[in-house]
Amino acid sequence: MATIRDVAEFAKVSTATVSRVINSNGYVNEETKWRVNEAIEQLNYFPNDVARSLFKGRSKMIALLVPDITNPFFPELARAIEDVTNQHGYTFVLCNTDNDIDKKMGYLSALQQKSVDGFIIVSSSLTEDYLKNIQTPIVALDRIISPEVSSVTVNNRDGARKAVKYLKSVGCSRIAHIAGPEHVDNAVYRMRGFLDEIKHEKWFDSSYVLSGAYNFEKAREAAVNLLTKNPKIDGIFAGNDLMGAGVLNAAASLDINVPEDLAVIGFDGISMSETVTPALTTMAQPIYDIGTKAAEILIEHISTRYQSVMREEFNVRLIERESTLRMEDLMSAKPKVCIIGSINMDLNVTTNKMPMQGETVLGDKFFTNPGGKGANQAVAAARMGADVNVIGAVGEDAFGQKLRQNLANEGIRTESIETIADVSTGTATIILSENDNRIIVAPGANNHVTPELVAKQRELIEESDIILMQLEVPMETIVSTVKIAEASDVQVILNPAPFQPLPESVLKKTAYMTPNEIELASMKEYPMYESIRQKMIVTRGGKGVTFVENGAENVIGGHCVQVTDTTGAGDTFNGALAGELAGGTNLPDAVTMANAAAALSVSKLGAQSGMPSKQDVQRFLQEGK
Repeated sequence: MATIRDVAEFAKVSTATVSRVINSNGYVNEETKWRVNEAIEQLNYFPNDVARSLFKGRSKMIALLVPDITNPFFPELARAIEDVTNQHGYTFVLCNTDNDIDKKMGYLSALQQKSVDGFIIVSSSLTEDYLKNIQTPIVALDRIISPEVSSVTVNNRDGARKAVKYLKSVGCSRIAHIAGPEHVDNAVYRMRGFLDEIKHEKWFDSSYVLSGAYNFEKAREAAVNLLTKNPKIDGIFAGNDLMGAGVLNAAASLDINVPEDLAVIGFDGISMSETVTPALTTMAQPIYDIGTKAAEILIEHISTRYQSVMREEFNVRLIERESTLRMEDLMSAKPKVCIIGSINMDLNVTTNKMPMQGETVLGDKFFTNPGGKGANQAVAAARMGADVNVIGAVGEDAFGQKLRQNLANEGIRTESIETIADVSTGTATIILSENDNRIIVAPGANNHVTPELVAKQRELIEESDIILMQLEVPMETIVSTVKIAEASDVQVILNPAPFQPLPESVLKKTAYMTPNEIELASMKEYPMYESIRQKMIVTRGGKGVTFVENGAENVIGGHCVQVTDTTGAGDTFNGALAGELAGGTNLPDAVTMANAAAALSVSKLGAQSGMPSKQDVQRFLQEGK
């Protein structure tokens, strides 16, 4: 490994000159500077960061101390902090303290010796005596550790009150609380909020509050104890989502139906709360926002050495899910989108060379993805919060079973998908090479999405808020569906892809059309184009979207994102647009949401894997302001 002396000898300068070039400190003429930089590159020299930090008193390092890295809340916080610190050129260090004061002080001491620039600390055990030994800037996160230390928290007590009020509003008459650790201030505030709403109830008893210590297994044990001794309990407020998951597990072990016999609400809004069964209703913290704010405050303290104490308190919000709402109630509250379209299995092969006619080449990777424009758009609409039905068809084969199950896993209703005997499920064989792809589509069962099949689902169409279609099913099906929708006064969005000529009746009766720029060029050839121009919502890739409102053309600009795979961007846009319009969102705001969803979708490989949730889109737009 090259040293600074090696660089100095190679460049024929002193080590002091090399140091000045590396640290941009002091005058060095351009010719000498070029020689030093050339030597650094030739020798693959890396400066000694420890030595530089000793010299400068700075390490460009920020540390986050958390009490329990296995609690999913803390990795989600860490992600936000890492994003901000990296943007400002800092190295991010994550330390798990296990809530052990000796381990915590060991980290603080060791990192100060390495000239760490600042700490973000989640702690309930640091006292004033301990803080006296810390000479670097500190921000407290999630919990207040001292009136002399800046902090970022949420309104825990008020959020707990709202959680209990909500349980009462859905009919709970006896509500218990699984509390966090007694020494943790946010757990104390949440318990106080619970007691504010409950302590004057005639039925309330102190035995209705047990500690779950912010731990899944301990919360599970506490819930079993509570529900066994107090069978009349019909609502539980868990002090965090991890304990909420423990309560759901306890209920299942006791054969108690959630939410029919027991409603459960958590606190935090971690991603796991969406994936447990049933999905957990929660008082959601803006986790990314509070992590971001803590990092920003710390960086300000580091850069200015400004010691004024800053206090930031965020609001929490209710997210209703299946643990408090019966499925039929949950679905009835969602906008209804009916999607009529194709369901395919994508068969992907990657290769370094695209084969010429008659040529055989070796492939690299083979993988399958759920696809088809109808299925893709259904997933996008469901992730934006819509109650989605799909009218389509699959073959009586393994692909058909897998695709149906994939849609069901997304919460999409699949009862109106028919299985066609003796017909294969639709497939798309995709050859992927650098900057090129070739696709062969075998429609299979998609050709059996006939007017007769759709007519069986007339009632479903009539009950929908929006119908969304594409052109991967027979044209006569598009025509007949538009007639049913018109008779039922249901709006239709038509995504004219893959493009083919459209009958005049379809052009006149659809509410919106969503061509891309190539498809729009073909549509402009229609004699009646000017009369339908106001229906056009045109996707323009990275350039954004144009649409017409009140006779004026509007432009929603594109977003700067890291592009991995654009395959599902158009379908994401259409599904998100349908979900937003079905929910009553005005056209400009619906297009804005759909445009952002499409931008986010290109970050992952595969059409459906990159499709974002509504919360992801809202956060993305908020961060961009």
